[in-house]
Amino acid sequence: LSLSTNEGFLRKKFSEFGEVNE
Repeated sequence: LSLSTNEGFLRKKFSEFGEVNE
């Protein structure tokens, strides 16, 4: 997995908790 894919995966996981603020 590339860093971009991993980052996108983590963002999707965190978005479930609303931790992503952009």
